[in-house]
Amino acid sequence: MAHRTRHSISETDRAAAGWVIRSHAGNGANDAPESHNLPDTSDTDGTERDAWLAADQTHQAAYDLASDVWDDLAKIDIASLSNPGSPAAANDQTQSNGAVTSGANTNTRTSTFHWLAIAAAILFLITGSWVGPDYLARNLADYQSGRGEIRDVILADGSRLTLDSATALNIHFDATTREIELISGRASFDVDPANDTTPPFVVRAAGGTIRALGTRFDVSISDEGPVTVTAIEHQIEVTPNLSVPTTRYVLSPGQQIAYGDETPAKAPVIVDLGQSTSWQRGLLVFDHRTLADVVTELNRYAHGTILVAGNDLANREVSGVFRIDRIDQVVDFMSESLNARTLNIPGIATVLIP
Repeated sequence: MAHRTRHSISETDRAAAGWVIRSHAGNGANDAPESHNLPDTSDTDGTERDAWLAADQTHQAAYDLASDVWDDLAKIDIASLSNPGSPAAANDQTQSNGAVTSGANTNTRTSTFHWLAIAAAILFLITGSWVGPDYLARNLADYQSGRGEIRDVILADGSRLTLDSATALNIHFDATTREIELISGRASFDVDPANDTTPPFVVRAAGGTIRALGTRFDVSISDEGPVTVTAIEHQIEVTPNLSVPTTRYVLSPGQQIAYGDETPAKAPVIVDLGQSTSWQRGLLVFDHRTLADVVTELNRYAHGTILVAGNDLANREVSGVFRIDRIDQVVDFMSESLNARTLNIPGIATVLIP
């Protein structure tokens, strides 16, 4: 089975994952009863998929990887693992007068199994669920927040940190240093400003630094790697790449900048602070955001990964105000409003399908 790390997952991988779902949608789905709500595909002859594969030489490799993971999982009898005592555990067979005969619902279970395998494969592919190099660092961090948890931390100097869901960071404080290393997730920093006796407050994140010139700002690291920095009160100084220390940006309240290995820093942009800080109030606010962006945000809090199959659906717009502690209801709302269907493996994955 292929092994990937979280930070190696790209947009091409995500698109390939969606095409794997659509390409395998017909495998056994027509034999299943409507109660399983198994999706079909509008790309029946593979024309759209083939066009995507031919558009870039990296697409085929990403698609092959997604298919390989699905094929590996297809060898596992998920039904027997989840319920060893069930008839499915006996290879979907029943005993009749001393002879072994196939069960009447073999096709149904096979179809359901294939869809579980697909969803699980895409889950692993997109979330990087195999242990990566940052796994140990996250689990040995000075402070962590759990999935769905928002946690407040008061530092020795009186600075206040609010950790968003699934966040990990380290603290490096001494007489001459106040430094935070953000490993993963998102945090809001409300800091005690530097003075003659208090050293500067600096956050390190993915090869860059954020220096507090004022008091309050947010720093976020997405699963794909880019860092997003937002000034909330007073100013902050951002150095996106420490190897080029002369390239710096000073952000005023309401300005935001993003940087990363695949995201060269550009001039700061103006954002709505009410929306960008709504997570601290337990809310998520979206104003004409693509479903792909919304799902990325929801996956910070969801206990099972939410996936979108197909670029057309991923690019559709969503607006609304949603509660962080009601993620399942958010998914149901999006499914209904976008006329999408869902494939759900409770606690593991939910796939939105056009």
